[in-house]
Amino acid sequence: MADRRQIADVVFPLGGLSETFSFTDQPPSTSRDERNMRSFDPHTGRMRGSQRAGLALHTGSSPANNFDKIADLAYVQREVNPYDWSVASTPDVLGQQTFEKVNGLSSCIDMRRDLFGSYWALCEGGEVLQINGDGYVYKRHKVSVDESTPLKARRIAVDDFGNFFVSSGQEPTHAVAQNDEAWVKCYELLEDQTYKLAWTLKPGFHVLDMAIYGADLFLWGVYYDEDHHNKTKLRLRRYVEYGFAEAPTVDTESSYDRNWESDARGFGEETTTPAVFSGGSNGWSTSGSRIYVVGELHALDNGDMLVCFSGWKLSASQHVAIWGGFGRLRPISLSAETAQHWTLSATSTRMGVGIMRGPELDDGSASIWTYGSSGSAAGVKLWKDTGTAAVSAVGDIGFGTNSTGWAIRSGDPGGGATDPGHWHTRATYDEDGVAYIPFHAQDDAGGTIATPLPGDYDGYGLLVFKVNSDETDIEEVTKYASNDLGIGTIGNRTVQVPLVYPDYQGATINLSNIAVIGGDQTDQSGKTNSCAVSEIVTAAIDDTLNLREISTIAAAGGKFYKYSTTGFTVINDPDAAAIGYETTTNYVQSATIRGQVFFADGVDYYAYDPAKNTITRMQAEGVGAVPRRCRLITAWRNRLVVARSDETPGAWHMSRSGDPYDWNPFPSVPDTSQPHSGTTSRAGQCPDSINSLVPFTDDTMWFGCDRSIWQMSGDPANDAVFDLVSDEIGMSFGNPWCKDDTGALWFFGSKGGLYTTYETQISRGRQLLRDVSQGAVRKRFQNIDLTRYYVRLAYNFIDDGVHIFVCPFGNPGTVVDHYFYDKRTQSFHVDRFGSRQTDLIQPTAVQVVDGDSPTDRAIMIGGEDGRVRRWGKDANGQIPMQDEGDGTNDKPIDSYVLIGPLAPVRDVSSAAVSEFTAILAPTHHGCDYEFFATDTPDNLGRADYQGQLHAGRNATQLPRVSGDSIYLRLRNGRADQTWAFEKANVALSYGGGIRR
Repeated sequence: MADRRQIADVVFPLGGLSETFSFTDQPPSTSRDERNMRSFDPHTGRMRGSQRAGLALHTGSSPANNFDKIADLAYVQREVNPYDWSVASTPDVLGQQTFEKVNGLSSCIDMRRDLFGSYWALCEGGEVLQINGDGYVYKRHKVSVDESTPLKARRIAVDDFGNFFVSSGQEPTHAVAQNDEAWVKCYELLEDQTYKLAWTLKPGFHVLDMAIYGADLFLWGVYYDEDHHNKTKLRLRRYVEYGFAEAPTVDTESSYDRNWESDARGFGEETTTPAVFSGGSNGWSTSGSRIYVVGELHALDNGDMLVCFSGWKLSASQHVAIWGGFGRLRPISLSAETAQHWTLSATSTRMGVGIMRGPELDDGSASIWTYGSSGSAAGVKLWKDTGTAAVSAVGDIGFGTNSTGWAIRSGDPGGGATDPGHWHTRATYDEDGVAYIPFHAQDDAGGTIATPLPGDYDGYGLLVFKVNSDETDIEEVTKYASNDLGIGTIGNRTVQVPLVYPDYQGATINLSNIAVIGGDQTDQSGKTNSCAVSEIVTAAIDDTLNLREISTIAAAGGKFYKYSTTGFTVINDPDAAAIGYETTTNYVQSATIRGQVFFADGVDYYAYDPAKNTITRMQAEGVGAVPRRCRLITAWRNRLVVARSDETPGAWHMSRSGDPYDWNPFPSVPDTSQPHSGTTSRAGQCPDSINSLVPFTDDTMWFGCDRSIWQMSGDPANDAVFDLVSDEIGMSFGNPWCKDDTGALWFFGSKGGLYTTYETQISRGRQLLRDVSQGAVRKRFQNIDLTRYYVRLAYNFIDDGVHIFVCPFGNPGTVVDHYFYDKRTQSFHVDRFGSRQTDLIQPTAVQVVDGDSPTDRAIMIGGEDGRVRRWGKDANGQIPMQDEGDGTNDKPIDSYVLIGPLAPVRDVSSAAVSEFTAILAPTHHGCDYEFFATDTPDNLGRADYQGQLHAGRNATQLPRVSGDSIYLRLRNGRADQTWAFEKANVALSYGGGIRR
């Protein structure tokens, strides 16, 4: 008798879920019911039916905040310098200039650095050199000098526009010179890049230093009286808004000119009991010896002036510092009764020659470095400045009882024993707070040193210090001899130039590895190594650092956390105080821009700074305010965008381009980068209630609304307009969208449906949308309750598909279905995480993280239980076989697929299955199988036959089932197991007539 059986392949439904056609007319390669399955094996990447990968616990067993759900996830990348910078023991000389001594040209006696990175060196003969960062002199300017006056060029200043100023200084050999002979010359930069002498100013006192603040010129100096020392006074003079047509003048009637003058005892003007210096009861009196005064002036970013001075007594062989002082003067304040803020003066406080504002200390106060004096007082000192009270000492380093320190010494060629040379300095600090301070070193120019320098410092020209780790003292880093710096033996004239130059706006030029040195005096051949550029910082690769530092942030239970594989760490504000968001709104959204993360909770906004690991309530800086109570936030065109306030659901607001803290819509000078909103932009408000913000491209932003989609085209500050994308399709609330690796947009509609711009066309200037759920799961999507759940999408770059997570507004929600759309097979799959409400592992937030390491590239999923998990792979690259709970209580994945009908459904006869052969993936586990035979296909009822399959090739099974519709279900819900389908077949035969 002939065998009437027919061997039929069992085709796995790689097309996923389809619920459109009748039960008896299921489309080929689709399933009417499946869960936790995929069309591609996550272990091999091959196309075959397989259980999905599990969720890997990322943050450890402890939840973020008492099992409150993860409301939002965010991440931000920060560039990290992988080099470990340290001060070099032997600097590299990058550039060196040697000059002939012609007509007085010799040592470099003062230097500045401008905002464009050029160094300006003033040589003793009056020549000004412009030097680039490599040490190359590319311009020379000769300062005109009146040969009839003994006062020579001693100080230089440069403004932000390339104009430069040169002033005379007090000379010890010219102490009898009249104060009226002192001068300041201004050289104006012309359009052809040449310079002309604009004017010569006669301030009436000797200039110790100059500074430029905005358009104002400040002079710090001394009014010296040779015959009556007790009439000698310090002066600070402000010239408001200098020009080039004529020399500026001081308006003594103007409150803006705030000129300051000390009494005859230095800083005694504003003190009730003026300090009496060691020179005698008359302050400046020094038993008939001439007095030489040096000092510095630094403009702070608020207009205050840091000043210092040191008085020196002249003798035949050595010139000893007898007193000194420093202070902060306030010449701009119109409200202060006095121009003075605080002052200090003494001979034992390491001060007088140089002063420098350092970086901010950990407690928020500013640091100030001073150095100078001689004898037991010589050394370097660091002060703490709170800005409101007198400074307090942090620490100091003295150079020994017998140190001559920065004493002005004799021996200048041609000047005789009474000419001490000219001592001007410029100190600086780098971005790590390391201070670079010049030192006079030894006198090798023929003069006599009464007391040699201590051996630890003899012969050194640049000293390097830093604050210790707990900011209670300072410590030495290293010191450099003159030969190390490329300038030969240091003589009486030594100058160091700033590595960083803070301007009046608070900006800095940061070039920590470059120093410019000058000041060696002429040698016997008539030449001098006057200027050199040396690299004094070296770098080594730090193998522990990545090129990028990734900070992953979670919002849970009203607090913000930084999370990692070790768990959660709460983020506080800069004062270490707790800060939290509003939980009653039940929704939090974030945006990353300009290296920071911004959160919106529908009431307020919060800003996370990854460099400081702090979070603050966001506030506008300057005029304007961040629009309150917006629930949506994103970044577009380098602007922070907020929208959807409850009062005005169609309102939108954008910050200034490049500055998320600037919300002033009416700046004094309008520009294309200024903030805009629906009330200031020509685009106007969105015509519909905004549900979602989608930064689609650089030129277009989509506003997903309740019943429509609108596209903002163009810049909001210029020609922006709203174009209608669809007046039938809207977007659900929140962040229900993502982009895939091709740039295509995917979003969940306000009426249900998964829409995309992938492989669509442009019609009449509008992007056509395609609902990929139509014909598959459209009914399911329409039945999602968007009043109880918000939908979040994420592109899965591992599985090349789109996750549709249905997240509860409440905490927690019931167990619901989530979905995955496989782009490769255009198939939908249903995911369920846990089987009971108490399992609490359902997704409530999602964030795709991209990093350098493969373990850093992951899809992070926040759960109902306050933990964060990774999709598909753990931190070690292993694929979990189940959803990991708290590390010990994992949740098995109940994965199954229903295949069928296995035979064509006929009206007059049924089919029978007598044999079943299956091959499963041999490296996985087995599964259960069940056959259903029914005459009512919409209700399968109980299984008619069931059994088990193991991994690999199975023996032929002998089921005995028959019916109108026959289905096969494969299933595995066991812990620590996974399975994949390779192929199978059944033996079909006639099963008899159908009973009516």
